[in-house]
Amino acid sequence: MLVLALLFAGIAFLVASVVDLRIREVPDWISYATLVAAVVMTLFTIIGDSAFSPFGFLSLLLLLLHIFLVPFKKNDFFTYAPVVFAGLCALGGWSLGDASAAILVGVGAFLGFLIGAFMYVLHQWGGGDAKLLVSTGALFGLSGSLFLFANFLLYLILAGALWGLGFASYLAIRDRKQFLPAMNALYRKARKTRYLLLILLFSAVVMALLFVQDLFLRLLVLLFGGVPFLLFLSILFSRALERTSMRVRYPLNRLMEGDYVLEHFKAGRRVIPKKEYITEEEIKLLRTQKIRSVLVKEGVPFVPSFLLAYLFVLVVFLQNRIDLLALLVR
Repeated sequence: MLVLALLFAGIAFLVASVVDLRIREVPDWISYATLVAAVVMTLFTIIGDSAFSPFGFLSLLLLLLHIFLVPFKKNDFFTYAPVVFAGLCALGGWSLGDASAAILVGVGAFLGFLIGAFMYVLHQWGGGDAKLLVSTGALFGLSGSLFLFANFLLYLILAGALWGLGFASYLAIRDRKQFLPAMNALYRKARKTRYLLLILLFSAVVMALLFVQDLFLRLLVLLFGGVPFLLFLSILFSRALERTSMRVRYPLNRLMEGDYVLEHFKAGRRVIPKKEYITEEEIKLLRTQKIRSVLVKEGVPFVPSFLLAYLFVLVVFLQNRIDLLALLVR
């Protein structure tokens, strides 16, 4: 069942990544189909093992209730309350020594919900990313322990950093005719900061080469002088990218709750300012006006990081199986 769960997770991540790259959105049906698959596979596991867990079974029912409520109360508190209660119920069973598949699926979904909600509240993730992590936690719960999901989360941090840097570099190269002048203008404008950091870097290099003999201390001195300048360049890089490649004009029908709007609008007596997070109510208000498009800040699609982290986990999983097989053959 674990192999089937990993296969389903790979398909879900691949489809979600392709869709996210194309339209910068993760459809809810991908996350909910993945969660349904996790619950169904868990039920088959319970039937096959003939191991009934009251806490685990109740947790699965609550997860199904969450999916059932989605069409009626989309993005409402009551839609996600069953996930919270499912997690608490699973944690209750876990604390009593029950480590069955149903329990771990509930705990995994709950952990995914907590992390996803945290990132969503910080406006670092969209709703689709957070929902996909809930389904991921449930699927990895089928592994028989939460160690696989913990590995996935660690790899997700690494994959997110690598993917963000790679995608940002791609945007800068693609839009270099607009990006390079913007970067140059920002670099020239920050003259005082630039000079101070260059003096710090030059002083660190001179000190490391002439006055420090120990190799480790020399590296520390170079890092002390070089890291601030690199951070300075990275900030300029991100700001230049935001002013060029990440400014996209959306047709109004593409605007979604949570988008970062870069211009203000007047709807009757109400003014909708440019803001980091536009609400569904404000979008409905804009639709009553003669507005065809909206300038938004388009972020880096994050779901491909899920696929990269999954591939890292898969490599480790297969390597462990190969090592175990080699040990048995001996």
